[in-house]
Amino acid sequence: MGDIMTLHNIARVPVMVCFLLSAMTIQATPVKWEISGLTFTDGGSGSGYFVFDADTAAVSDWEIDVAGGTTTELPAIQYNVNNSSSDVRATDLYDELTIVFDIGLRQLMITPFSSLTNSGGSIEIDTQSYVSGAGSIECISCVSDNDPYRNIDGGTLTASSASSSDAPVDSSVHRVALEEPVAGEIHTGVGNLRGWAVATDGISKVEIFIDGAYQFDAPYGGRRNDVGGAFPDVEGSSDSGFSLAWNYSNLTAGPHTITAVAHTATGATKESSASFNVVKFDSFIAAENAVDLNEGSCSLSSDEISIFDARVEGYFYDLVLKWRTAEQGFEIIEIR
Repeated sequence: MGDIMTLHNIARVPVMVCFLLSAMTIQATPVKWEISGLTFTDGGSGSGYFVFDADTAAVSDWEIDVAGGTTTELPAIQYNVNNSSSDVRATDLYDELTIVFDIGLRQLMITPFSSLTNSGGSIEIDTQSYVSGAGSIECISCVSDNDPYRNIDGGTLTASSASSSDAPVDSSVHRVALEEPVAGEIHTGVGNLRGWAVATDGISKVEIFIDGAYQFDAPYGGRRNDVGGAFPDVEGSSDSGFSLAWNYSNLTAGPHTITAVAHTATGATKESSASFNVVKFDSFIAAENAVDLNEGSCSLSSDEISIFDARVEGYFYDLVLKWRTAEQGFEIIEIR
């Protein structure tokens, strides 16, 4: 992977001068870039598209599916406008832009071999640029070599018109993002269930479904200045959060999916889902002195704590706890 730490040296830029100079042949509309032949070093693959405006160096729409490879750490997932955010970054050493899509801590970084312009064309993905800090890569946290990652080792971006200049443009906004649980992670005990939803015609409610079955309406209207900054023209976008404490141990051990469905005042719906795994003890640990670590030991590795021979209600267990940035604390991810 080279030095993945250099990924955080990428500077956020609204517009690059050299990028604009290469985009002088401007069309009236942004360009839809189809992703084909996307492959990863672990055997995974992907496909999809994103819409990019060279004038503003901004991504306005995307839908990218990745699957295969190291599925235990990077399971199949779709990056789209409802469950992820996008960013455009410049490298320190080269005149390249990296398109970044992220779902929580999971990121997909695509670096074209040359500038994307509104003139279109066909451009190979730069599979070596991660060494310089750009990054054609998919990773979780993306902080150190110990974090799960896989490099992109092939792929092509081919342009097509994103929209017809003769067709009316729908400027309305309707987005929802489920931020926790984080897709592909492991949860146990009480944690957050949160996200945000915005719509030009207003959000009437956010429904929560677990494994396809309706559960409840999430409290909506929490302060989200970041969302307000991203959608300044949408009334109420700064108060678009939904959040609650949720006991993941109410679910059975194993895989589950939570879906947030945002309804607008006019009846339209958008949804965002996250699939995750639950680990738990066989029963609720109720007694005050049920856990005894006096006979145990522990080891530390990166952002994980392994505890061996923890006595819980008279039985010995080995536990693994992992730091969760979103929750600002450690969470049990393995019980043996």
